[in-house]
Amino acid sequence: MTAGAMGTGSTASLILSGAWFRYDLLWVSLATLPLFIIVMDSASRVGVLYGNRGMMTVMRENISPYLAWLIFIVHIPLHFLPVMGNMSVMTSSFLALLGVYPPGIAGEAITNTYQVYEIGLSLLFAVTITWLMVSGSYTVIRNVLAALVFVLFLCFCVVAISGFSEWKAILYGFVPQIPEPLIAPDSGKVRSSLSSIIAIAGGVMAPSAILGSY
Repeated sequence: MTAGAMGTGSTASLILSGAWFRYDLLWVSLATLPLFIIVMDSASRVGVLYGNRGMMTVMRENISPYLAWLIFIVHIPLHFLPVMGNMSVMTSSFLALLGVYPPGIAGEAITNTYQVYEIGLSLLFAVTITWLMVSGSYTVIRNVLAALVFVLFLCFCVVAISGFSEWKAILYGFVPQIPEPLIAPDSGKVRSSLSSIIAIAGGVMAPSAILGSY
């Protein structure tokens, strides 16, 4: 499911749902799969019909310029939180490879230092990605991403095969249910299964996927 949605938000929602509620929310992915297929198929058909023109251009020319501007204005702020999440995943993953972990894991003493690392890496990643995009290296990025998607697919296959040892729990996860909220042992925060369900369903209808999937 997350391989199809191809977003860090969807990936994080599904991974955390599995870590917190195991297989109990598998039915949500199954229930939202038809909607996901319809969204991606519709966006792909629009791309085929209108060639290299973007969704905003299609809306402006075929529906109304006001609608295109309205979606554009709404779409810009909607990108801030996903981009912040994307950058956080990138920086924390990179720092973890170097043996540098968040304060909750490594201790409160490095709180300020870790934030400095995060800000510095975020700026470095942003500048590097922008330079690659404007310097004509889009083809290279596309090929790298295609290779990473293939690696991601192989990893999911390994995880899926290893999970067959718990086939009874997996089958039970396809039965619609709403697990009881969990209390995080480290912070006392409540982890609601309803929030996970909303997050999984929201990843299927992500505006970025709909407006930019072709």
